[in-house]
Amino acid sequence: MKKSVFIIFSSLYFQISFAQYTDIQICNWPNNAKAAFSIVHDDFGTYNAQGIQNYADTICKRKNLVFTTAAIINECDDKDWEIAKKLISHGHQIVNHTMSHRCGVAHDWCMFGNWGPADFGYEIDSADIILEKRLGLKNHFMIFPFDLHTDTMISHLKEKKYWGARAGVLNEVNTLQNIDFLHLNFAEHFPQNKPDSSLNAYIKKTIQNQAWGIQTIHGVEDFSWGKLSLIEYQIFTDTLSKLQKRGTLYIGTLETITNYINLQKNTSLKQRKLNDKIYELELVSSTGNFTEKDEISLKINTKDISKITQNQTEIPIQTINNERIINIKPINGKIILQLNNN
Repeated sequence: MKKSVFIIFSSLYFQISFAQYTDIQICNWPNNAKAAFSIVHDDFGTYNAQGIQNYADTICKRKNLVFTTAAIINECDDKDWEIAKKLISHGHQIVNHTMSHRCGVAHDWCMFGNWGPADFGYEIDSADIILEKRLGLKNHFMIFPFDLHTDTMISHLKEKKYWGARAGVLNEVNTLQNIDFLHLNFAEHFPQNKPDSSLNAYIKKTIQNQAWGIQTIHGVEDFSWGKLSLIEYQIFTDTLSKLQKRGTLYIGTLETITNYINLQKNTSLKQRKLNDKIYELELVSSTGNFTEKDEISLKINTKDISKITQNQTEIPIQTINNERIINIKPINGKIILQLNNN
């Protein structure tokens, strides 16, 4: 009986000891931020919204921020496509805002005409073909003009394997528990809004819910609907920049945040003890192989890990929000965790 008790106790001790050296978690948001946030500028390519390239790009680049901009394809000329390539080189994203910016649902106030199922090939499919041809990148997102859409439109996007669409609830955020990528919730800046209160309120709501907020703006200091003045945009981006530097918010494009959420949900950690001081960690995807773009943040809860390497390259351990964090590209292979000698 005593021998059995000892075996059980020894086994239990080994499990506890093993667990404490493998206490590593995938962070909910990149860099262990408390929440994520995206800026979306509508109507790229139009004369009225030239503040996107004239002001927003320069300001965001200086503050290490990125945004997504929705292009009206028929409005884009050769010069606009060259500008779009420059925006992409600065980390921004260009997505589909349809070919002609018509209303997806008829309204008395809509003077731009309507579109429906018979127009999907033109408004959606042809627009995607042009985006890929001009920019060399496949489009995965839809920003519906005037945020007007139907279930049939969403079904078409689903058939095309779109990653996401701004088609959710106004002034709501996207939580990890209830996110619907083809019905992404968002906030819209209306001309009658006071930016200092409406924009800050949505940022606060995003952080409080530890969620993903998507803030729509059109242009900056231009003739677009729902624009911000240059001063207003400076204040707005100053707020986001400070929150990102503090580790409170991660600012990313629709694509980067969608990709991270899918990584976070579909990646598991496979761990193996090599000896008393060295452990091996492998990230495994349930959906297939990782890509070069994939990067995931890990929270290192074990305090006595002294060194982390991947492919014989040391991975720096950062302290963010009072926790130790590493950023890993899973495609680079297994990770080696080395414990302190004492």
